[in-house]
Amino acid sequence: RKTTLQPFLAGLAAADEGARPAAHAGMARQSRERARELARKDYAGALGASLPCVVMFVPSESAFRAACDADPELFAHGQGLQPPVLLASPATLFPLLLVVAQGWRQQRAGERVQELLGEINELGARLRTFTAHLRQVGAALGDTVAAYNAAGASYRARLAPQLQRLEQRHAAWEVPGELPEVAAPGRPPEAS
Repeated sequence: RKTTLQPFLAGLAAADEGARPAAHAGMARQSRERARELARKDYAGALGASLPCVVMFVPSESAFRAACDADPELFAHGQGLQPPVLLASPATLFPLLLVVAQGWRQQRAGERVQELLGEINELGARLRTFTAHLRQVGAALGDTVAAYNAAGASYRARLAPQLQRLEQRHAAWEVPGELPEVAAPGRPPEAS
């Protein structure tokens, strides 16, 4: 928000050179009051994601200088308010805006880093779940191979000899082929 220049302009228009310091002091007093008024409005609190300060624009470099000369603590007064009120002139407004823009860019970059960290954490959680499922599949495959090989061993030890005896007696029984052993994941097949 900007401040009024009326006291400064009155000082410029004064015919008496001695009236100027009083007009400049009036400009400084009015600037202090305007800064307090701006702090009470709490613009930063109402906007949520804004900077915790208010900028008071003095639209004339010479008026800003005259107010600061009349009240050397004027700038510090604004800084001491809650929220702080930053006094800006035409010469300082654009550099101040550049600093604010840089701060917002850094804040956004920090938010993106936090978002990325959240995504990384989520990926880690999902990867842990996936690998737990994969371990269960591996264990089930191992159990399946062990059960298959046990069935094959039972066939070779118990069924195949019986079938061969029937065939030797000409029972017209065809002996099925051998059941090959299967290797469990990560292990070679056992020798029979």
